[in-house]
Amino acid sequence: MKSVIIIGSGPSLCKDDVDLCVSDGRDIVSVNSSWVLSPKCKYVFSGDLNWWNHNYNKLAGYSSLWTSSFKASKIYSLNYMVCEAFLTNSGAKAIDFAVKIGYEHIVLLGFDCELSERGDTHWHGDHPAGLGNPTIDSFNKWKLQFRELRIKTPSVEIVNCSRSSSIDAFPRSPLSQCLIS
Repeated sequence: MKSVIIIGSGPSLCKDDVDLCVSDGRDIVSVNSSWVLSPKCKYVFSGDLNWWNHNYNKLAGYSSLWTSSFKASKIYSLNYMVCEAFLTNSGAKAIDFAVKIGYEHIVLLGFDCELSERGDTHWHGDHPAGLGNPTIDSFNKWKLQFRELRIKTPSVEIVNCSRSSSIDAFPRSPLSQCLIS
């Protein structure tokens, strides 16, 4: 079974967990700024033109840059993938991307869809000015999109190994359990 780890940007993401994933040897998709913690990832994915505007120049040397933003793909010569139209979250779009390129088993890390106890929105803090940060309303909308994505991908095993998460669309498991399977 073709397996991939998708690393999101939730506030529960930590370097130790990412290092475990890297040492596991599976392909890794880093979503948005999580490539900073997993510089050896196979793919960097973002569906957000504004994120590419702020970060493209930092990604010199990466050959597998992917987006669902047609405009970003043209401006920056990125690989382009059409994602399900109802998805508005780069993490959900990264799952859709992984499914479409043939992964049958997906491990999620940093998919929190909630603020940390300190109110953090991401492991790296808030995005800089010009980039949006999630709100409670966006978290709630995204959780519905994850449920819809789950319905549309019944043959794909997706497990959420995030340390903390309010996403109920996928079964939860400790990361150590997923990495030995």
